[in-house]
Amino acid sequence: MDTIKFQELVLQQLQSLAVKIDSVDNRLEFVEKGQAGIETRLESFQKEVETRFESMDSRLESVEKGQSGIETRLESFQKEVETRFESMDSRLASVEKGQLRLESRMESEVIDKIKALFDDREVRNDRLERIESKLDVVASDTGYLMTRVTRLEALAK
Repeated sequence: MDTIKFQELVLQQLQSLAVKIDSVDNRLEFVEKGQAGIETRLESFQKEVETRFESMDSRLESVEKGQSGIETRLESFQKEVETRFESMDSRLASVEKGQLRLESRMESEVIDKIKALFDDREVRNDRLERIESKLDVVASDTGYLMTRVTRLEALAK
């Protein structure tokens, strides 16, 4: 091969390489433009995500404040309920003591009254027995006297 042909061949190869380089350069430009578009979109997306996170942070802070308020109210309510239960417990204990005293008093008074009623009944029964025995005596005396009056009337006639 001679030098001219070699040079022409090298020149053709260089021209082919130049075309390919131009093609690669165009494709690289296209890729760079795409990358720039992606970067723009990524920056926009990043800003949107940051905005949303900030919004979510503020909303979360609001929720946390609300939750804190609820916890405070719940603690207050719980203390109030505990206080009322303690008050009710002490009042119930007082009522139970009063009930026990009343029961004891009633038992002793009722027992005393029942004893008095039984004693009175015994006294009345004794009196009734005495009255009955006297009535028996009066009845027998009356019977004796009636028979005597009947005899005396019969004699007197």
